[in-house]
Amino acid sequence: MKGYILNRLLTLIPTLLIVATVGFLLIHLAPGDPVALMLGEEADLRDVELLTRQLGLDQPILVQLVRWYGRLFRGDLGYSLFLHRPVLTAIMDRLECTLLLTLYALLISVVLGVILGIIAAVKQNTTIDQAAMLVSLVGLSMPSFWLGLMLIWLLALGVRWFPSSGYVPLAEGVVANLRSLFLPSLTLGFIGAAPIARMVRSSMLEVLNLEYIRTARAKGLKERSVILSHAFRNALIPAVTMVGMTVGGLIAGAIIVETVFALPGVGRLVISSIARRDFPAIQGVLIFTATVFVVVNLVVDILYVYLDPRVKYL
Repeated sequence: MKGYILNRLLTLIPTLLIVATVGFLLIHLAPGDPVALMLGEEADLRDVELLTRQLGLDQPILVQLVRWYGRLFRGDLGYSLFLHRPVLTAIMDRLECTLLLTLYALLISVVLGVILGIIAAVKQNTTIDQAAMLVSLVGLSMPSFWLGLMLIWLLALGVRWFPSSGYVPLAEGVVANLRSLFLPSLTLGFIGAAPIARMVRSSMLEVLNLEYIRTARAKGLKERSVILSHAFRNALIPAVTMVGMTVGGLIAGAIIVETVFALPGVGRLVISSIARRDFPAIQGVLIFTATVFVVVNLVVDILYVYLDPRVKYL
C-alpha cells in the first residue's frame, strides 16, 4: 500500500510539470503583446517597458521558464496586477466559498446519483427505471446557468425560501451559510448526479447477475441486505471513478454557477481576471485548480485499494 502511494505520488510530478508548462505558455500564446493587452490601449511605451521588465518578459524564454518553475516550487503563483496582491492570497481569500460550494454539490451528487442508480438497477426495465434514467438524462442535457436561473425564479423570487445571490461566510452561522449556498449547490449537484446515477445503475446490474448474489438470495437473506451489503460494495469501484471525475466537473462548473449567483469564489476570480486580461492571476488559478484536480484523482486511486484489496497495482 505504501509503495503504491509513493509510486502514484512520483507519477504526479510529470503531470504537474506539464500543467506548469502550459500555464507558463499561456501568456506567450496570447495574440499580440500580452503586456499591451493587460495595460490597455491608453498605456504609453514607458509603462509597457516597465511592466515587461517587472514580469521578466524581456529575458530569454528558457530563463523565464526556469524562473517560473522556481517560483512555483516556492509556492509563488504570481502577483495580480489589478488586485495588487499575490495570486495565492487572492485565491485563499475566495477559497472557502468555492470549497464549500463544491463539497455541498458533491454531497448532493453522490446521494442523489447513488439513490437513483440503485433504484433504477433494482427496478430494471420498469417505469421507475425509465423515470430515474430520464432524470439523469435531463441532468446531462441541462446547462447549469439555465438550471440556476430557473431555481432562482422558483425558489428565490417565487416562494422566497432561499436568497437569490450572495454568500454568507461559515463564521457567521452554519444555517445562514447553508441557505446562501443551497441553490448554487443544488444546481451543480443535480447536474453532477446524472453521470453517477448512470454508472451506479450499470455497475449494479452487472453485479446483480453474478452467482454469489443468487446464492445470497437463495439463503433467504433480506433483499435490502443483498442490495446494500453485498451488491453495492462490489459496484462501488466504477462509481468511485465517476465521483472523482465529477469533482473536476464541479470545479469547472463552479465558474459559471458562481457568476449566476454572484458568489465571491475562485470562479468569479477567473472570470474577472479574464475580463481584465490579468494573465498572472489566470496562470495562478490554472495551476492551483489543476493541482487540486490531480490530488483528487490520487485520492480516488487510493480508495480503490481500500474498497477492494484484491486490486493490484504496478
